[in-house]
Amino acid sequence: MRDPLDSGSDERLMRATRRGDMDALGQLFERHHAEVYAYCARITMDRDAAADLLQETFKRVLRYRRSFGAGSRFRPWLFRVARNACRDHFGRTRRRSAAEGAWMRDGAAVAAGPDELGANAGLERALARLSTDDRELLVLKRLHQMSYPELARVLGCSEGAARVRVHRAFHRLRRICEERSGLRT
Repeated sequence: MRDPLDSGSDERLMRATRRGDMDALGQLFERHHAEVYAYCARITMDRDAAADLLQETFKRVLRYRRSFGAGSRFRPWLFRVARNACRDHFGRTRRRSAAEGAWMRDGAAVAAGPDELGANAGLERALARLSTDDRELLVLKRLHQMSYPELARVLGCSEGAARVRVHRAFHRLRRICEERSGLRT
């Protein structure tokens, strides 16, 4: 049985959105709202901010719909919009360090979804010690399973640079985990 939301590719729906079809935008929202929320929650470490940023991301999708290129892939474009919304959030609020310290709320890790890294509180704490940029790389690569070409489009860099940045972020995470477990002095 065909999924009712599968009335076309994301790219086709985005082209319809460009023409002003709000039903197409609604379908894109239904398809992608959970992963955009999860991304924003992981980057900001604040569920309330993530909910606001989810809405802001889709407002921007509508506002900047004409910037979606004919040969573009929707998902990397969407995450670039979400990334910019998160960066603007940090710039506006000047709460970057406060957000990084707020990873734990009432003693529980901020988890964006049941199948994510939230099941491992130690890993959550290690992720919290990473810079926002490193955490963003790991969230996009592992939790959202972006390919290196997609990641490069989101980050606005070459595929090789994306690979190097992800490798370095994993190295820093591994080092933090080793320090926490006492394997490294």
